[in-house]
Amino acid sequence: MSVLNSLKLLPNLWLNYPLRKANPIIYVTNRCNSKCKICNHWKQTPKIDLSVDIVKDLLKSKSLYNNYVLEGGEVTLHPEFDKLMELFRGKNYLFFTNGIDTKRIVDAVNKYSIPIVHISLDGLGSTYKEIRGVDKWSNVVQTIKALRNKTDLAVNYTISPWNRFEDYQDIKWLCEKAKVKLLINIIASMPYMGLTQKEQFIDPRYEEEDNRPYIQYYNRWLTNQIKVPCYAIRFTTIIRPNGDVMLCQYRDIKL
Repeated sequence: MSVLNSLKLLPNLWLNYPLRKANPIIYVTNRCNSKCKICNHWKQTPKIDLSVDIVKDLLKSKSLYNNYVLEGGEVTLHPEFDKLMELFRGKNYLFFTNGIDTKRIVDAVNKYSIPIVHISLDGLGSTYKEIRGVDKWSNVVQTIKALRNKTDLAVNYTISPWNRFEDYQDIKWLCEKAKVKLLINIIASMPYMGLTQKEQFIDPRYEEEDNRPYIQYYNRWLTNQIKVPCYAIRFTTIIRPNGDVMLCQYRDIKL
């Protein structure tokens, strides 16, 4: 596959970002109220929270694009959550949450006018408990229903060894009923999150549901039928809870 064709696999939005700036993914804490198999932040010790002063400096940086992603752990568990959210008031950012603490999340969306919220949900009932380690799927559904008309809301479904295509169909039905966007992600090896398992084939039926190249070409990429170069470092940077700035999600290279 040529470089030109490889570029076509990238979402057009990414290609429109200024290459002189980076879009920061900010992990504000490793505290979490889930015990997920697809992310082991909850196992990490000590518990670390990104300093509010560091965030203030980040927001002044001329090398960052004004398009932030706030993640955890669970962002709402940051000890200075309200001070943190006040800094982002009026800015363009994505708030990533597990959706468990419905009241706290809904209150935050109302108070700080959070523009974009993505909620993780990889299955219902026993599947959710198997993946997330807690029996809180009904809380997540409640949060989705409470937020569907309050923000730009999406549900993020992650394909993993612990769920099936039928679980995706359950989440798809829920999102269609609630009139909420559904996004598909695929679990990947990320040592920082404690994920070291090798990538696995995904059910081909996902290809019929999602026309993004990310899904369409995944199985072929695993078998080396296509080569896709990575351009992520041109438009993304990672900030960890201790303030480290990382070159990449998947490599432990500190800048």
